Amino acid sequence: MWRRLFSYLRPEWHWAITSMILTLAMTYISLLPPTLMQKVLDEAIPKKSVDLLVKLSMALLAIYLLSTLLSVLRTYLMSWLGQKILARMRMDLYAHLQRLSLSFYDSHRTGQLMSRITGDVGTMESFIVHSVQQLIVDLLTVGVIGYFLFRTDVPLALIGLAPAPIMFLMSIKYKDLVLPIYRRLRYAWGDLSSFLSDTLAGVRVVKVFNQEGQEVDRFWKKNKRIFDTNMRHVFLWSAFFPGMGLLGSISLVAIWLIGGRQVMEGTLSLGVLTMITLYLQRFYGPVHNLAHFNDIVQSTKASAERVFEILDTVPDVANSPDAVKPNKVRGHLIFRNVKFAYQDSKEPVLKGINLEIRPGEMLGIVGHSGAGKSTLAALIPRFYDVTDGIIELDRLDLRKWDLATLRSHIGMVLQDPYLFHATIKENLTYGKPDADMIQVMRAAKAANAHQFIMDLPDGYDTYVGERGIRLSGGQRQRISIGRALLKDPKILILDEATSSVDSESEYAIQQALDRLLKGRTTIAIAHRLSTLRKADKLIVLESGQIVEEGTHEELMAANGTYRRLVEIQTRMSESLSVLSEAR
Repeated sequence: MWRRLFSYLRPEWHWAITSMILTLAMTYISLLPPTLMQKVLDEAIPKKSVDLLVKLSMALLAIYLLSTLLSVLRTYLMSWLGQKILARMRMDLYAHLQRLSLSFYDSHRTGQLMSRITGDVGTMESFIVHSVQQLIVDLLTVGVIGYFLFRTDVPLALIGLAPAPIMFLMSIKYKDLVLPIYRRLRYAWGDLSSFLSDTLAGVRVVKVFNQEGQEVDRFWKKNKRIFDTNMRHVFLWSAFFPGMGLLGSISLVAIWLIGGRQVMEGTLSLGVLTMITLYLQRFYGPVHNLAHFNDIVQSTKASAERVFEILDTVPDVANSPDAVKPNKVRGHLIFRNVKFAYQDSKEPVLKGINLEIRPGEMLGIVGHSGAGKSTLAALIPRFYDVTDGIIELDRLDLRKWDLATLRSHIGMVLQDPYLFHATIKENLTYGKPDADMIQVMRAAKAANAHQFIMDLPDGYDTYVGERGIRLSGGQRQRISIGRALLKDPKILILDEATSSVDSESEYAIQQALDRLLKGRTTIAIAHRLSTLRKADKLIVLESGQIVEEGTHEELMAANGTYRRLVEIQTRMSESLSVLSEAR
């Protein structure tokens, strides 16, 4: 894990070394003032040498100026390096998330993933760039000060450094206690992010059901969980580090007592005692930092585990080594004994589907909710791979197709179309970013969307809001159809494209769909069976199996499930008409 973590430094190794050189130079220079102070007290003042005092004072000023300059350069360089590594980490993580299959998102909450991209990656970057260099500085400082102390006075050095081994053992114990807390804290933050993502996106549902108070209570429980976990860490922190500070202070008091007496007896100079005291004060700062570094290591380890867990996830759907990119697509689909089950379910959703859809044909899929209609459609663009059997496109197994090539020939119009928080034009051109304005307007007109777009204050430059909230359901659906038209796919999948809009919008959408279907292989799922009358072929799914297949007329004559569904919908439509007239 640590090797992978530091691999992010490799491309910028020369800047990392430059930063380290600046750090070492600054550290060495910062250790010189106590030695100068000893010379002032033992040489310049006793001899009343103003010239030596001035030289030592100027040397001290030069040290402070040079140290400040080096600090400015180091801080800027490390910040630049840190931001560059942070950006690369975020890019790697986000790019990998884009490559992962839909099955991964079926089992991971959005807020948890957002927490890893933002908080966990930031913790890792801080460790690589800042904490590790500080560790080297602290180790160097401790080593150099130890050398100065033992060279100056061995007994006093042993007294002053006596607490160091105890502090080392304390830090090891602290590590074992704090790592589980950091793991719980990272999870709690991810859980809170997921909760916010859910409730803020669904704020209209919250308000319409008058559940603001309940959501506040739920937020408080999750927030309190973070508070309680943080307080466990605070308790350890507040007990551990003051305890280490006390040990260092006791050694300093012992130096004053013993060294002060030696000064009174004339066996030790005041300058040397002052130098030892100053070095000891400098010594325990890095020792505290080293103990704190242990805390940072555990925090980073918890974050790195969460980030690398994602980076180590292998996509369920990926290109095969011998993937091909056919130049021409006819749209001939064949399902051969296809079976499919989701990862978290032992019960198969599809059970032995055998089906052929010829180029340019429209296939209608009907059935009860949960029958496997949307799952069957999701296998065509390889959102999931079949558990068993084969799906062929133009006589080639889908798993042999290059994924990007395959999906470039497939368009989808869903029941709840997703629009990005961008302009109408940007949403229309999402599948074809290089489309010019004439192509965009032509697609919008074909989708019966141009007129309402032009009625908006900013026309095609109107921002649609998050998930397209500023548009009606019918308007969003027509933008979605325009997006598919502009992409001009050879295979089109319609998943309940008109089920959630009013009759007027449905009529406009149906006209747009009629234009969209021309010359394309179409797979249409619909609860409103009247929209499938034009299908070349219909299949009825029940419990993951095809129980009926044929044209509308053939299935009506068969007097089976399809006819029963049509008759139920007809009676419901008649009842609604009667109620409407009664009002």
